[in-house]
Amino acid sequence: MFGKRRILGLAVEEHLIAAVELCSAAGRTVVTRAEEFRFSGECSLQEPARLGEALRKFLLDKRFSAKHAIFGLPSKWLVVKEEQVPPVGGGSLAGILRLRAERTFASDLDDLAIDYVDRADVACNRPVVVVATLREKVDQIFAMAKAARIRPRAVTPSVAALGAAGALAGRGSGLTLYLAKGSAEFAVQREGEIRILRRIPLPDGEPEDSREASRRPRVERVADLLRRIVSLLPGGTSDVDARELTVWNGIGLEDGELDVLGRRLGVEVVAPEDLTALGIAGSTLGGSAEICRFAPAAALGLVGLRPQLLSLDFFHSRLTVRRKAAPRRQIAWAGVLVIAMLAACLFLVADWRAREKEAGVLRGRLADMGADILAAREVIDRVSGARGWYDHRPGLLDCLRELTLAFPEDGRIWTTSLALTEDMRGLVSGKSTDESLTLKLLDALKSSGRFGDVKLLYTRGAESGGSESSFAMSFLFLDWE
Repeated sequence: MFGKRRILGLAVEEHLIAAVELCSAAGRTVVTRAEEFRFSGECSLQEPARLGEALRKFLLDKRFSAKHAIFGLPSKWLVVKEEQVPPVGGGSLAGILRLRAERTFASDLDDLAIDYVDRADVACNRPVVVVATLREKVDQIFAMAKAARIRPRAVTPSVAALGAAGALAGRGSGLTLYLAKGSAEFAVQREGEIRILRRIPLPDGEPEDSREASRRPRVERVADLLRRIVSLLPGGTSDVDARELTVWNGIGLEDGELDVLGRRLGVEVVAPEDLTALGIAGSTLGGSAEICRFAPAAALGLVGLRPQLLSLDFFHSRLTVRRKAAPRRQIAWAGVLVIAMLAACLFLVADWRAREKEAGVLRGRLADMGADILAAREVIDRVSGARGWYDHRPGLLDCLRELTLAFPEDGRIWTTSLALTEDMRGLVSGKSTDESLTLKLLDALKSSGRFGDVKLLYTRGAESGGSESSFAMSFLFLDWE
């Protein structure tokens, strides 16, 4: 037993915790236990003490023996922001990020647990990824751990642990996609550092609509979203040197769907069938679905065994200001306080001089970067303009699409004019070679489910010597917001 290390990886979700126990000895890591703890109707994170007692009983019943744990949070609990910072470090960097966080996040900083991933090796302006979650969530997890008699070492995003564990297989840069029922979690890494963490809503199945345009496979829709996310990086996939997408396929995508995903993103797709992709030699898990279900928890345990892989930790946050308890023995501390004040004055003078020197250097660099700043602002303006095509899709596009699909493709009935108001009430007029086609169009609009208050205003037969009849209809387009 000498030299063995055991640790728990606990991936926390809304209504369950995936628990994996790892044992490391002689350079070999194996999974000894893997179970799911589902919350009962009486237990939830809102009552962490009761939930912790239930978790302790569960771990004892399932023969888990590790006392230390790494807790993982789902991406839906996180807010991720990338900040461009000047070449500073230490306390100056933390101060800059804290000031920006006060403007970026709507919540008070006391209500948030915040950490960041920094590229300290860059000597110029560099991106820093800032990740925040509600402090209430972290406090609930620690209260639950205390009741369960577990010693938490860190709290980190689960998908970030999956991405970091991929570095063990030599993938310092790349893309990681974890697929589960109802959602997907996506991480982008560069040289082992997190650049993007994102949750993507995942449809449970295909829509029932019979039109070809509405029956695009879900994997194509997910691929389009991933490509859009990666394209927002300054250099796209080339910025992260991504040649490989690791997909933890927890929803049973077929090989053809995975190939479509790879072609859409222009990368090679790898779907691990065991935990060796994380550097774990063996496990008691069986089946790819079970392996994918427990992969985040296994990666969390692996990060606990190898702390150098831990890039984000809300437990030891570098941006959270921790309140210090007031001294109990004020008289005993009076002398210490006087000495501390004198030392503080000396420190402030020295720090002021150092900061003044640093500020002078930064002012000089800022003057030298004037052209770069103007170019960056131009890029920001362009990206902001392009983002509007995705964030502010006008409802009239959907109306035009549904109206077009209602018309037959044979060309015997067509539109001559279309008017739409802001509340999506419309008036369409046109002509047809047969009055029966006008009635078929009226029935198609009424039965589509996307139009309401459909009325035929008039239909006029063909004039003498002509073969075309005229018509006009009014409608209200539904579900356009």
